[in-house]
Amino acid sequence: MSINRPELFELMGVPKAKASKMLDLVLNSIGEALAKGEDVCIKGFGTFKIVELAVVN
Repeated sequence: MSINRPELFELMGVPKAKASKMLDLVLNSIGEALAKGEDVCIKGFGTFKIVELAVVN
């Protein structure tokens, strides 16, 4: 399933401005935690973590 921001906001059932702030807060929080080297686990959704991959020449 693929969904864009406007579709997500409509599903959330809140005003677009509020939904946008909520989504930005969640995504920024995930990004900040990952930048600190922390894993992020959201139950029922998924786990985010930084994985270093070997360089392929």
